Amino acid sequence: MAAGLMIPVSVNIAAHHLQQPDFVDRLRILLSAHPNIRPSCLELEILETSALRDVAQVSHVLAACRELGVSIALDDFGTGYSSLTYFKRLPVNLLKIDRSFVRDVLDDPEDLNILEGVLGLATAFDRVAIAEGVETVDHGRLLLQLGCVYGQGNGIAWPMPGEDLPAWSAAWNPDPAWALVASVAPRKRSLVHAAVAIAHGLRPWPPSSSAGAACRRFSIRIAAALAAGSTANGPPPSEPPPHLSRSISSIGKSMIAPIEHRLRRQQGRTSPMLKPK
Repeated sequence: MAAGLMIPVSVNIAAHHLQQPDFVDRLRILLSAHPNIRPSCLELEILETSALRDVAQVSHVLAACRELGVSIALDDFGTGYSSLTYFKRLPVNLLKIDRSFVRDVLDDPEDLNILEGVLGLATAFDRVAIAEGVETVDHGRLLLQLGCVYGQGNGIAWPMPGEDLPAWSAAWNPDPAWALVASVAPRKRSLVHAAVAIAHGLRPWPPSSSAGAACRRFSIRIAAALAAGSTANGPPPSEPPPHLSRSISSIGKSMIAPIEHRLRRQQGRTSPMLKPK
């Protein structure tokens, strides 16, 4: 505030804090002691495992906090045993997706499915979703394709002292690659899933191997097709997908071939892509 910034501050809240009978009253007093700071600048992050004892009581306390103007975030969503119970009953504004589902999403199809499902829940229940664990530009690109525009992680900023925040805030700009990414409609995400599935299949192969190199090139072509708008309303890529050798069939020929066929068909060709040596 002293530096002219109005940035929300998140505070982790544990179960024993929320179970104090005077929690809301104490919070009201603390807020009134700082009249120049809007209550909406304070965000309480609730660990879902912290609310196991009495969800009804916690829900009542959080509703009272929201009436004060404070935002509520459900942290590390997806790691507890009753995630959907918390999601339904706790009056939260934001849903923070645990980094364990984001970290490996670039080459783990199951994590992609989970992440897509959680984002769908957030949309259905009118919650804002924030992805933790955005470590690289590629993580941010994939999240944007899934419609998630809020993230947290070293790919955005490394932890820093508070006094460094004003200068960082004034100088920071999103990575240029993110400005070119548009959200992909759920029914048109087959290429997104294919790219992740191919990356998953490449794990055993070093980049120097012929099969690994061929599939990585094809994975790059899929990313290019997305960037060119082949899954939205834009034109298909100007070049056809590469002819791939049967040496990559162990990745999953049944998965790759339909994707190649789809791209080829968009260009007026329907010949098979996978050919014997």
